[in-house]
Amino acid sequence: MAPEAKGNHKQAPAELTQILAPVVSENGLMLLETELTKAGKYSTLRVIVDLPEGPGDVDLDTIEQVARQISDALDEADPIKGSYQLEVSSAGAERELRDAREFGRAVGRLAQINTEAGEVFGRVLSVNENGVEVETKTGTQLVPFTQIIKAQQVVDLSGAL
Repeated sequence: MAPEAKGNHKQAPAELTQILAPVVSENGLMLLETELTKAGKYSTLRVIVDLPEGPGDVDLDTIEQVARQISDALDEADPIKGSYQLEVSSAGAERELRDAREFGRAVGRLAQINTEAGEVFGRVLSVNENGVEVETKTGTQLVPFTQIIKAQQVVDLSGAL
């Protein structure tokens, strides 16, 4: 991730992942991303969790529970120097889709997929080892993973598709 104008963003150290992954896993989730941000003397640890597979979303009660357990594990191990703020969240409704697992979690949902040939917008129907099948306004299209530049699950309240 590129640094923003303020602060210094970087992937959290492997030591943090070793502490966080088992706690997240015990709650039936997977650790999707960790990022440690330092801005002057302040630090923020962002932890993004997700369901390992299948449809559905991570509910707020589960986020709250895993956040408490992460906080306890971090207090015990004390891997971050100084004060820091802990933020635990799910990948969100408009998450980036980066691999077959994430596309599989998006089945039945809308996605915007940027490919070498242009943009594909539609409902994710299925995923296989070669690509993702998408229902668009003009019909069903198989988008090979090798052609995908960037993809994102989107929320469309207009009912356009």
